[in-house]
Amino acid sequence: MRIGIDIDGVLVDIVSPLLELYNAHKGTGHRYEDVGHYDLHQTWNCSPQEAIDWVHQFYATPAFDEMPVIDGAVAGVTRLSKGHELFIITSRPAYLQEKTKAWIERYFGDAFVEILFGNAYSLHGPQKDKSTLCSEKDVRVLIEDAPGNAIDCAQAGIEVFLFDQPWNRKMSPTKNVTRVMSWDEIGQRFLV
Repeated sequence: MRIGIDIDGVLVDIVSPLLELYNAHKGTGHRYEDVGHYDLHQTWNCSPQEAIDWVHQFYATPAFDEMPVIDGAVAGVTRLSKGHELFIITSRPAYLQEKTKAWIERYFGDAFVEILFGNAYSLHGPQKDKSTLCSEKDVRVLIEDAPGNAIDCAQAGIEVFLFDQPWNRKMSPTKNVTRVMSWDEIGQRFLV
């Protein structure tokens, strides 16, 4: 089976170091559990463009290159890779290809067949939604944390495992979307 796996919020904790940077510069005290919306401008009480600008600034910091792996992700991906073809399906901008590939190889080796970029929030080049990326590679299952991406893919007939995060807990039950609480639970669903 071909399985797509998101990076941010599924393989890597991007939110903790991003909040650390934002809090240090703004003098705020946002915590991980405070991020109740996928769109950070709602948590930070700023414009959508300001939030996007902060994320792009974060991409240029050493903290981005050193983001921590989510608990259980390495073992979970290793286990899945033994019986399935794995693809990274990310919304990250295409200009992060080299950094992303280096981070993936550092923690996951060659477990992934390919890394596909949606190029969201980029200043250059076309954007693709995750349902399109999945369809182009015949990926029928996606492990995802963003509610909008989960709904888009589910409506396209892709089975979605929604990796539990504070920003997706308000999402209503949706056909083809199953909430998972950990990488151990994902492993149980794909016994190989």
